Amino acid sequence: SDYFTKPDYVTRFLQMRQGRDGLWTTLWEQRTGLPSNSLFTVGSGADSTYEYLLKGYLLSGRTEKRLLKMHLIAAREAIYKLVFLSRTRQLMYITEVDGDSPRGNMQHLSCFFPGVLALGNYLLDDSEISPSDRELFQWAAEGLAYTCWVLYADQITGLGPEEVRFHPYNGDDNYETGRWMRHLERWKGKGRKGGVPPGLKQPPPVPGKKYKQKDYDYVNGAYLLRPETIETMYLMWRTTGDSVWRERAWSMFESIQQNTTVAGGAFASRQYVDLEEHLFRDETPSYFFAETLKYAYLAFLEEDPWPLDRIVFNTEAHPLPIFTWTDTEISDYNIV
Repeated sequence: SDYFTKPDYVTRFLQMRQGRDGLWTTLWEQRTGLPSNSLFTVGSGADSTYEYLLKGYLLSGRTEKRLLKMHLIAAREAIYKLVFLSRTRQLMYITEVDGDSPRGNMQHLSCFFPGVLALGNYLLDDSEISPSDRELFQWAAEGLAYTCWVLYADQITGLGPEEVRFHPYNGDDNYETGRWMRHLERWKGKGRKGGVPPGLKQPPPVPGKKYKQKDYDYVNGAYLLRPETIETMYLMWRTTGDSVWRERAWSMFESIQQNTTVAGGAFASRQYVDLEEHLFRDETPSYFFAETLKYAYLAFLEEDPWPLDRIVFNTEAHPLPIFTWTDTEISDYNIV
């Protein structure tokens, strides 16, 4: 059917083009199928691709093995190529890289990524992921998820900015010295001193402080009611069982209620997250209801109506049942 063959062609194309970097640029030439820029990111223009590799594999009943392979390669390379530490607090963040040049920015959209890493670690068994990848992915999930939360907790409103730019590790314009994998390998080489990897020490939030103490400047200081961070808080709680992630989701929800509600009980985006003055945008994106509030609701339930081993949330948070094959289909289609 066209519903399978046409998307499958795109998947095979992406697999062929994944290459040594394990990542894909954000723009492609339609006629030649070649990259038309050199920008690597898990944020805008690329996020759904990196989300659906793992989720497509799980949704298929774990029969699309190539999607798992693509996910593991992409996740590993994204951590190596895109993850850095900030200067003052050594917050772990994931940025864009243009060619070989890190930009130092971090988008709210990118905060889905630690949730996907945590989800894979939770659901993949030892035959599907190596011990070294499992350890690496969990560290990255915890460090990045904390930064996504602290970007909320740092603000007077308790709301997270759309995009920030972190200060380079050495205080100059060279971001390379802050590459997380280099700090991690150095820490391992010293016998894992202290037991906590770099980027996972969770320095406290600094609401009301200046940019220097925060470790970043605002590229876009608006809050657009986005779901990615509260989605990751939900997934971190469900996959680790650590209630601190649930508590962080609750603090975020309280801030949303307090600082985005307008007359009549509706919700609106905020112009700036670090001002007490209520400067609203005349908009309520539909994803706020489909995703942000849904993940908040799920994070606060004691029961689990949609267990992660039985459903997959698509990028708009619609719950889809994991496909199961009948014995006849397994035999007829040689499914292994």
